[in-house]
Amino acid sequence: MEDIAVQTNPRVGGRIPGLVPSMVGLIWCALIALFGSTDLVQWIWGALPRILFLLVVVVALYLLPGLALLQILWRGVAISRAERLALACGISVALPPLLLEIAHLVGLPWTRWTTLGYVVVAAIAVAPRFNSTWRNSTRLPVGPSWSTIMLASLIGIALLVRLYIVRGLPVGMWGDSYHHTMIAQLLVDNRGLFSSWKPYAPLVTFTYHYGFHANVALFHWLSGISVSQSVLYVGQIIGTATLPLAYVLTTRLLRSHAAGLWAVALTGFINTQPAYYVNWGRYTQLTGQVLLPVVVLCWVEAIECSRRNWRRIVVAGIVTACLVLTHYLVTIFAALFLSAYLLAYIVRHRNQHALQQVAGTALLIGALALVLTTPWLLNLLTGYLTHIAAGVVSKNSGAKAAATSDTLPALTPLFLTSMILALAFVGLLLACVRRTWNVMLLAVWSGLLILASRPNLVGLPGKGIITDFTAYIALYLTVIPIAAYALSYGQQLLGAWRPRVSNAVATVLLMTSTAWGVHWQQDVLNPANELFTPADADAMTWVRKSTPADAHFLVNMFPAYDNTVVVGSDGGWWLPLLTGRHTTLPPITYASEWAAIPHYIQSVNEFAAKLRAHPLPSEQGIKLMRDAGIRYIYTGAHVGQDDPIDVQALRHHPAFRVAYDRMGVVIFALLPS
Repeated sequence: MEDIAVQTNPRVGGRIPGLVPSMVGLIWCALIALFGSTDLVQWIWGALPRILFLLVVVVALYLLPGLALLQILWRGVAISRAERLALACGISVALPPLLLEIAHLVGLPWTRWTTLGYVVVAAIAVAPRFNSTWRNSTRLPVGPSWSTIMLASLIGIALLVRLYIVRGLPVGMWGDSYHHTMIAQLLVDNRGLFSSWKPYAPLVTFTYHYGFHANVALFHWLSGISVSQSVLYVGQIIGTATLPLAYVLTTRLLRSHAAGLWAVALTGFINTQPAYYVNWGRYTQLTGQVLLPVVVLCWVEAIECSRRNWRRIVVAGIVTACLVLTHYLVTIFAALFLSAYLLAYIVRHRNQHALQQVAGTALLIGALALVLTTPWLLNLLTGYLTHIAAGVVSKNSGAKAAATSDTLPALTPLFLTSMILALAFVGLLLACVRRTWNVMLLAVWSGLLILASRPNLVGLPGKGIITDFTAYIALYLTVIPIAAYALSYGQQLLGAWRPRVSNAVATVLLMTSTAWGVHWQQDVLNPANELFTPADADAMTWVRKSTPADAHFLVNMFPAYDNTVVVGSDGGWWLPLLTGRHTTLPPITYASEWAAIPHYIQSVNEFAAKLRAHPLPSEQGIKLMRDAGIRYIYTGAHVGQDDPIDVQALRHHPAFRVAYDRMGVVIFALLPS
């Protein structure tokens, strides 16, 4: 394998005079204020105590546990300091779901004190070995001081911007945030894993992947911040974690710290994804994608070790199990890469020993992951998810589905920017010329992701299990390193001619791209995706104070996913979680879990269908309400879907009374007949 090793010139990047970073930092701040926003700088200054508190929590939860595991089980691995910290971040994100599973099996309630103990044990495990490990973690070329400063600055700025973005949100955006917040709250309420969704929904199984929710619960227990706000904070922290993981994935595969820095800049500030995830509340997939590079790299280290190393096998097995618990579909993404990688490894070595080495190590890692996840996989059979997957495969199988050749969605600009696609094309051409097989492997992985969403294109079943959208919003992970390869090669050519000029140009480009990214990301929130607004938050307070505990609400809802479920279109969906009041609409997981009420899915869907057929204030619609025991109607401030509740018609109907009307939220009381 031919690798590029683009490093900053040691004469420039070694010991940097203390004044130089300070001057560059001031220029960087000025660029952000000029091209970004002075509002961001003012917010940072005003929120500084809270930011510092969050940083302490982030280090405790998302650095110490991973460092502890690496120091215990990853001895002797040639890895730079920055790469070690990046991997530690990913492993720390990975561990919470496995911890909650083990605690559930042994009957240990997980609480604030358990979380604090977890952090303290990690700190104790790190402390005795920290200095020696830090000194010895330099066997691979380590990015010089200048690269380290740039990496830390990029990650720090990204975290501040992402926290700034969500500063005014009362809860997460869009529909996914509702059930994510509910699951996290149930983990907190039950002090760990649960089966009953009471008091929020009449569901009696829990089979949803829960890595993100476990992270939210631990963050809540350690910080004391409410679960709904913890969802926002953890979502943005995990979004920021994609940057160090992009760095370590790129540097370990391409052996180039310069390429790693470019991957960080492109991921954090240039590409639309993953910053745009905040609009969907799709933090579960994002969490899985933070684990994905960790799983890939741990497998690679275990496979490429000259002799079988049980410590590396254990680490790979643990993080693989954590990925299974965190996100089922992202686990398939990992399997796609590993299949291509293992095949390429065998082809490159072409000997019986290599085949035995790969097969034995892979089986051991897989066996350990299976042992760790078997209790949860058995639990998975209690819900509807396996039936849903089987139904999708059956529905989209056969000659007709295989012959379908509908067009693929456009990649730009939502999923990948045109600039990144162009750079990736150049990078792939360079890789073919230079025979850099790891870059070509990333391209194969990208193609496999797309193919996984359209297996019918090659006559395979399974279309619909992974949607185009799910695959496309993960492509930044595989395509950006290829684009970074092209940029780092250009930096290498310039550095061979003028090293100091190369460093200066790279620094200026990184700084200006950051300032540009800060500028557009401040407006990344799409108001159309804000189902729950500050006006809804005020209304929830009124509902808690002014309605009886057994009040039953009708809320806006519409059919989705080929009319298989109904979902909410405004803040009324959040009533059970935030007020304890019952509504006509459960979380979307009602379609994948068993309920205590017979034929619950059908009853929810049929009621919504009847109401749409007989919209209020028709007599049939009012009768539906009375028969269901509904006493109130909630219409939120969000304007989006074609809501079935006609607010203006209800205002003038004698059967209804306006009980609340503020800032776009209107609550009607149904009067006695």
